[in-house]
Amino acid sequence: MNPKYKIIPDLQAQDCLAIHPNTAKQKNISALKKWFLRFGIQALEIKLKISSRLNENEMKLSIGVIESLRIPLSGRYEIRREGNEILIGPYIGILTASKKSILDDTVQYLSNYLYDYDRIGGAIVAFSREHPPSSHS
Repeated sequence: MNPKYKIIPDLQAQDCLAIHPNTAKQKNISALKKWFLRFGIQALEIKLKISSRLNENEMKLSIGVIESLRIPLSGRYEIRREGNEILIGPYIGILTASKKSILDDTVQYLSNYLYDYDRIGGAIVAFSREHPPSSHS
């Protein structure tokens, strides 16, 4: 099973992801390259920093990136590299209804199935056709 990482909000840096040197080595991620961070279908260009001040199971992410990509902080995430993208996940999207009014009730019902989701990690996103995704982890 892949290691899971806790996201620590970074209130100082902008558009930045910091990871531990061992994580960078394991994932073959170099700070010298141009990177994009992907969460679901959205991606942002980021600056990558390697920091031994972090624990190996942590990543530090700029608050602006967290807000732009709408990443819930309550979960733990896997990190994967694909080309020049760093993917955070898993990200599971569920189309639950066609109307927002039905979505709210459906999300309450689906949350009963998420009690053991901490073992899997990532985010589950429920959405309707007329309402953008709202994340739950």
